[in-house]
Amino acid sequence: MNLTASKSTSDEHEKDDLKEKLLFLGYYKTPDKRQLYELSLTELKRIYQNEIRKKAAVTNEY
Repeated sequence: MNLTASKSTSDEHEKDDLKEKLLFLGYYKTPDKRQLYELSLTELKRIYQNEIRKKAAVTNEY
């Protein structure tokens, strides 16, 4: 396997992991109605970070 194929596989695993985490948080679609599988790795990372921040803010309110 060459480096490009390895990187692609790694990225796909990371995307799958982020999608699973977002689904666990109850996040299914973007505000513009895109499904998680339609998003890039960068978009998934950004959304996950935002969702974790929101959850932390709600938790800290109590």
